[in-house]
Amino acid sequence: MDIEYCRQYEPFWGSWYITKLLGEGGYGSVFEIEKKEFDHTYKAALKAISVPPNQSDVHEMKSDGMDDESVTTYYREVVKDMMREFTIMSEMKGESNIVSIEDVSTCEKKNEIGWDIFVRMELLTPVGKYFEENHPEEKDIVRMGIDVCKALELCESHNILHRDIKPANIFVSTSGHFKLGDFGVSKIVERNTGASTKVGTIGYMAPEVYRGGKYGNTVDLYSLGLVLYRFLNHGRLPFLPDFPNQITPQDKENARMRRVKGDPLPPLGINNKLMSIIQKACSKDPFIRYQNASDMRKELETVYNSIQNKNTGSISRDYLHEEKTLPIAPKQVNNMPQTAEEKTLPITPRPVNTASQTVEDKTLPITPKPANNVSQTAEEKTLSITPRPVNNASQAAEEKTLPVMPQPVMNQPQHISNQENVIQNPVSTQQQNSGFISDASLVTTDQKSASKRKLGIALGAVAAIVAVMVLIGIVAGVMF
Repeated sequence: MDIEYCRQYEPFWGSWYITKLLGEGGYGSVFEIEKKEFDHTYKAALKAISVPPNQSDVHEMKSDGMDDESVTTYYREVVKDMMREFTIMSEMKGESNIVSIEDVSTCEKKNEIGWDIFVRMELLTPVGKYFEENHPEEKDIVRMGIDVCKALELCESHNILHRDIKPANIFVSTSGHFKLGDFGVSKIVERNTGASTKVGTIGYMAPEVYRGGKYGNTVDLYSLGLVLYRFLNHGRLPFLPDFPNQITPQDKENARMRRVKGDPLPPLGINNKLMSIIQKACSKDPFIRYQNASDMRKELETVYNSIQNKNTGSISRDYLHEEKTLPIAPKQVNNMPQTAEEKTLPITPRPVNTASQTVEDKTLPITPKPANNVSQTAEEKTLSITPRPVNNASQAAEEKTLPVMPQPVMNQPQHISNQENVIQNPVSTQQQNSGFISDASLVTTDQKSASKRKLGIALGAVAAIVAVMVLIGIVAGVMF
């Protein structure tokens, strides 16, 4: 419909007037409309659809033996179907990735069979024009794919097949959201044109649609894959000559035939994951494609996040570190035994220098150590299998119980080597491993020397006593 024809219906909805033509296609035209209130101008888009598109369709139906009433009844049903679709679209009003429909009206044509349908929608920028002006990066094209997938998810929830996903039906809002328009029009207008199930735009049509076979919602994802491919390939669809080579009509036909035949799409020099997503969406076999828009969206979001992280240098968090609780063996602090308890790791252990070490964050096992100036009693003591010397520390009982025989307490202090910090004449390894320690093995060299000196002193004392007694006897004999 041209602009002058449509102006016969002005003002639309009482206050809207056509200002200019925005675009036109096989199913109608799109105009910019505006209204003024209190010195403020409001703008919107007006889609005008003619049913049937032209009167030649009416004449063709009459040639098939249908009268005026039958033809009118046929097109009335077409309009009813379209109004049901517009009702569903109006229910999706307010969704960020759907073109919002504000008003719909129908007008029966004068002196002709058919109706004119007018739809008022939000005014948006076609994605092709938007990309021409803004020179998109790879991430912008991926974001467009994510937004269109969100729109198709909503379509799936209402059992709607779009069947005409192409750049001309994708728009951009002033806030930067990509939106999908013209839901269900090609599906409904199919009855208007009398075509088979082969509907949509051939350049973006899935092979099964082109062949007239059965299909489902995967055909929309196939078309979206081709849209992504085109914007990532300097505006050229698969199998066309590389940019900037000239394209001929035969090139277009050859490329279309290769694609509907099912040839794999030629790879592009883009993100590998993104290329695999496009190839899967455009697979010849519908069962290999993404089975719903949600699955495709999630993978596109993964690619978008990786591109964002690469550009910003940020690192994604794949997991969170957890604190684990492990049992820690007891240690002795300030000669007071501590009960084994659970502490939070990890903490790097520090060496113990004195017996009065402060308790810090964790408990570490301390092996028994020989003590200075400490007398042993005849009883069972808990000794570690491998003793470790510590300065000025008392022995801690733990790990293994060994019998210890009593030994005499000596008045002389034990001699400790300042160099090695161990007891002279230590117990042999063989005696330790045997599990029994004899008296002799516990007596040090100094103790043996002291015993010999005592014995010598005692013998000397006895000899002195004997000598005195002899001397006394001699003196007594002389006197008496």
